[in-house]
Amino acid sequence: MSDKPETLADAIAVCLALGQRCLAEVRALARQPGPQGPPGPAGQNAADVQLFKDYIDQAVAAQVAGIFSKATVTSPDDGRTFHVKLGGVTHTITTALPIDRGVWRDGAYKDGDAVSHGGSIWIAQQDTDTKPDMPDSHWRLAVKRGRDGKDGKPGERGEIGQRGFPA
Repeated sequence: MSDKPETLADAIAVCLALGQRCLAEVRALARQPGPQGPPGPAGQNAADVQLFKDYIDQAVAAQVAGIFSKATVTSPDDGRTFHVKLGGVTHTITTALPIDRGVWRDGAYKDGDAVSHGGSIWIAQQDTDTKPDMPDSHWRLAVKRGRDGKDGKPGERGEIGQRGFPA
């Protein structure tokens, strides 16, 4: 066999063998220790680090507690909008929660107010002063009144109770 590879496959095999030999030499050299380097900086005392972390945690906790102790929450419209004053800054939070206004009575209602009328629950879709079951009243039927239940079967007559006395 000559020193020159005869085919492309032979050439690739020679290259791979040469690469493997180089890699083996590099690995052998990597196992040999090198010269001693300069000394590194002094390490930290772990107790001091934890003490510092505890101090930071306490300081931050105290600062946060101070901010929250001065916080105020107000609602000008029965809970639909909240004004939260925190750290000197006022944030406004508006909810989409329906506000129960009880049984419908003639008057003005705001968008999101919920009333009962005719056994059903209605929610105002915009500010309105109209009756819920009227056309174009701006109310949405949320819960429809159910049917009346069937009458029960007659039961046995109970015992006669004691005579009551007028108050």
